[in-house]
Amino acid sequence: TTPLAGLLGDSRRSMVEALFQRISGALQTLPRENECPGRWSAASWALERQGWLFFPVRTEVRESTRPLVSLWLDAVLLHLVASAEAGMVPVWIILDDTGSLERLTQLPAVATRARKANIRLVLGVRNRAQLVSCYGTVDADRILSQPLTKIFLRCSEPQTAKWISEAIGDAEIERLVAGENFECSWRRRKIFYRERRIEPLVLASEIQGLPDRTGFLKCRNLVVPLKLQWIGAERKQRGFIPKHSDGFAPTRPVGASATPSPVAPGGQPIFD
Repeated sequence: TTPLAGLLGDSRRSMVEALFQRISGALQTLPRENECPGRWSAASWALERQGWLFFPVRTEVRESTRPLVSLWLDAVLLHLVASAEAGMVPVWIILDDTGSLERLTQLPAVATRARKANIRLVLGVRNRAQLVSCYGTVDADRILSQPLTKIFLRCSEPQTAKWISEAIGDAEIERLVAGENFECSWRRRKIFYRERRIEPLVLASEIQGLPDRTGFLKCRNLVVPLKLQWIGAERKQRGFIPKHSDGFAPTRPVGASATPSPVAPGGQPIFD
């Protein structure tokens, strides 16, 4: 009997059944073995570091596939850190909306060991509270403190706006202050003196009220205002091509219109 045998005992049967139901729900999104032309190994890919890995998730299956996608990402991160050697090919890891995933146990380690493993980590975070609720205060601070270059955009959440203001840093401001000195009851003299104070470079209220597509970029001790230009995405391919197997065909939600097929410049549809 192992120390973990008690977790699968009769007293915890309801919890075990709920766990297996959650696992089976996630595994239903996987194709059958006979539908897969080959096998892929995260460990082998981490050693070779060739090609691109995409983990896109559609909105209607986001909740059911979240454990599976998080498991895949965690496995890739684990093997990237474990295979770290001098001269390894650099790997860019881009995680958009990091807090929406389940807890990635390897993410704090990757954030602190990225340079040794030759990993370039790009994280997109909606607000600090979302990351703290998933990773806790200690690990969330480890993750957020590691990036050398940070881009801060508007955030209306007060605590996150305050954290952004503190992360940007303070500035020493010197002001020339005018005052009056009364030498006697009938004579007064104006005097000037310099006053030095430490104040936030950017106030939290300013972070909360930033215009669209504006923010601040910080790299080391340099902080500059940032204004982003909107560039519309050019659609060249269909966003999603459903896979039909064993008579199963995904259906559109009620009331949704069919997505038009992209058309080539000559007027012919790209896909039949």
